[in-house]
Amino acid sequence: MRWRIAILGLLLTAGLALAQGDSPPITPQTAGSLQPLAMLGNGEANDLAFSPSGKLLAVATSVGVLYTETRAPEATQRLEGAPFYAMRIAMRPDGAQIAAGSTDSTLRIWDLPSGKLIAQRTDHGGAVNALAYSADGQWLATAGGEAGVIVWNVESLEPARTIPASGEAVRALAFSPDGRHIATAGELAAITVWDAATGEVVHEFQQGQGAIGSLVFLPDGRLVSGGESGAVQVWDIEAGEQVGGYQNGDRPIWDMAVRDDGLLVTVGGDEYLRVQVAESGESHGEIANMLHHRMRAVAVSGTLYAIASAQDVSLWDSTSGTRVGWIRMPEKTESAAFSPDGTILAVGCTDGVIEFWDVATRTLRSTVDLERGSVMFVLYRSENEIVAAAEDGTLVVVNPLTGDRRDIFAHEARVSGLVSLNDDRDVVVSTAIDGTLRFTEIAAGISAERERRDNTAFTALALTGAPGVAALGTDDGYVTVARVAERRLRPNPDRFLLGGEAVATALAISPNGRALAVGSTDSALRVFNVGNLQSPPHVLTSFFGPITGIEFSPDGSVMAVTSQDNFVRLIAADGSTVLYEGAAHTAPALRPAFSSDARLLATTGEDGVTWLWGAS
Repeated sequence: MRWRIAILGLLLTAGLALAQGDSPPITPQTAGSLQPLAMLGNGEANDLAFSPSGKLLAVATSVGVLYTETRAPEATQRLEGAPFYAMRIAMRPDGAQIAAGSTDSTLRIWDLPSGKLIAQRTDHGGAVNALAYSADGQWLATAGGEAGVIVWNVESLEPARTIPASGEAVRALAFSPDGRHIATAGELAAITVWDAATGEVVHEFQQGQGAIGSLVFLPDGRLVSGGESGAVQVWDIEAGEQVGGYQNGDRPIWDMAVRDDGLLVTVGGDEYLRVQVAESGESHGEIANMLHHRMRAVAVSGTLYAIASAQDVSLWDSTSGTRVGWIRMPEKTESAAFSPDGTILAVGCTDGVIEFWDVATRTLRSTVDLERGSVMFVLYRSENEIVAAAEDGTLVVVNPLTGDRRDIFAHEARVSGLVSLNDDRDVVVSTAIDGTLRFTEIAAGISAERERRDNTAFTALALTGAPGVAALGTDDGYVTVARVAERRLRPNPDRFLLGGEAVATALAISPNGRALAVGSTDSALRVFNVGNLQSPPHVLTSFFGPITGIEFSPDGSVMAVTSQDNFVRLIAADGSTVLYEGAAHTAPALRPAFSSDARLLATTGEDGVTWLWGAS
């Protein structure tokens, strides 16, 4: 059968129309019309499911459900619907439906092969943590929230019966092969086996300590459990007793699958997939993730394994032990910067890769792997040169056209701020969590330490070229404002305490150097007059989480603010008015970046994607 998935492309979902032509500049007058234009990236992988034939792979991600052919997994497609955080996914055994559970309390079901979204149910009243189809495909069991376990009639898409919540969150759920029983487990290391028809308890088992994260049935009907304690246990649900198992060291079990030959496949706690006999732990091989990313989910189809980690999804041939396919899916996008002409957007990711996106076509042009941990900051020095700050403290100079790079060894710890000293961008200023501040000449490759604060970490940095003002935040709650001259901070800076236990998490100085915006851990935005720091700041407290990023528009008339409440806000330059607030990210938004003409805004996020925004 030829599968045809109804999608809206890599970037678009219902209600998110891609702008045609240029958007107007983002100003106080247009800020209220800001809207998300395009989503760049695949998101973070959480769960996996194969189609019955094994030719297709579905991935539950932080921004919805991806679908791809296993012979060409890089060509991903997205099932229809607005972005949502998909936690778990299940494929009906005949391949006619796919279901996803999410953090927004919604169960979504799509028809296949049309790809049409046919149901959205919110009966659980909380996150849908687990779901499974019966072997005959007639029933779908879901768990989460206050409703406990709901068994759905797959044809009518209506609840057939409900098993009340037991007081703990269900994290794992499985149907027995004969469809007579449903097994559930959760935070308290307890396993409950229910009669699927009546909802009555058949047996209860206790698996040591720690939450149970995965349940699977062997072909002969025995139940296997695995969880945080690293114990794998096999249960006879008819006799009501344990009949085997083994200890996976001190490594937790995060997910399990069963091969056609009955061998157990497990992942969790390290970079290895293990194939073992469930009753004894006898090894039948393992696969190592050479990128050293911890594996979090696994699916099996014949000889094909699909593995999800914090940074990717990979496909492996179990007979040869070789990787046969790969999808980049970074856990977070940390930072973004537009090229000077606005045609390219550079995005730094947690897998150490810089992505270069064509702004006009919204397509990925190229990537460069720095191989130094997360790319914390990126900034353009020119059209052909970008400076990135890696997690290990190294500054990396990259040619986005050729991929050529050179390293400048600067800090010995994670960089917490990176800004250009002047309009020529030949000198950058950087701070790190080890309390060091450095001025680095990019052309010469020389980095000089200008300040070291023992037992204090720099948390944020901002600078404006003229009249040369720098602001630094530290984890003791202080903000320092200093003049910059001759590639140094001038002595006798102003220094003030934010108050309470607040620590600066984001700083920005307006282009004219008159306003200092400080975002902090107490979910407040303070805007100070740089010329009179003793005067009370304007304080906004309309945030529902710490502020993660601030950037002024090129003309200084508005600032974009991101925060851990997932929202992106546009705020008047003096901090007096929220001009716009909206959420496109399904997890905390991290940092904003304006294009040089202010027609576009980019935001990164913990959902692993970058959003482009524009006014209408």
